[in-house]
Amino acid sequence: QIKKLELGMERKDCILWVAELNGEIAASGGVSLVDLVPTPDDILFTCGFIHSVYTLKEYRKKGIAEKILDSIIEYCKLKGIKKVFLNSSEQGRALYDKKGFFKSERAMKYFIE
Repeated sequence: QIKKLELGMERKDCILWVAELNGEIAASGGVSLVDLVPTPDDILFTCGFIHSVYTLKEYRKKGIAEKILDSIIEYCKLKGIKKVFLNSSEQGRALYDKKGFFKSERAMKYFIE
């Protein structure tokens, strides 16, 4: 996973944020820019896939992840990205709900073995 992030950062299609407190990385979050099939309302259809949002236990519930998420969304706006998506843990769901994310009823997955 680290190599994939490094490659994305080299290509500039993966951007990561960290929050450093007391000399350690307290929280992180990132976005990878992904090109999907164009739609009538977005012919370029580059979207952002938000990932790696994590806060160390001792720093949770202090608004750090929210600040990182706000930075990610602002970055996407500046890049002209109209849609972002993510996979949420149960712990992160309240933050994403608060920020206006919603479940997609149409998304499906299939794992090829």
